[in-house]
Amino acid sequence: MASNRGYTTAQKVRDVLAGQVVTYITDAIIDAIINRIEAVIDTKLKIGVGGTTAFTWTTTTVPDWAIEMATTFGAAVIICGPSSASWNTQEQLENMQNICSFWFKVAMDIIDSQDFGTFLLEQHGAVA
Repeated sequence: MASNRGYTTAQKVRDVLAGQVVTYITDAIIDAIINRIEAVIDTKLKIGVGGTTAFTWTTTTVPDWAIEMATTFGAAVIICGPSSASWNTQEQLENMQNICSFWFKVAMDIIDSQDFGTFLLEQHGAVA
């Protein structure tokens, strides 16, 4: 199973966490978490039902990288909690949570900025 929108992958999330993901968290579980983060982003940008459907994810436009970053680090923050036993120390886990939270917030602040949604859609030719 892949995420609905494809903004990131389970492997990218595992890579951010340096592979320190507890073994029972499968790619399907990570993809379900990614879907929730994608839903938050799509709701903010009004993409999908009730909004524009002309947006197609691509890694060739810079604004899409902010979306990928938010999705990857947002999912990583969620996965850190149940993966606590995978880290050597509690301090390492807390450091990773802080790093992921920081980058998730940076990306979401960009997405939340006033003109980002319009800029993103313009890059995809969805807004004249």
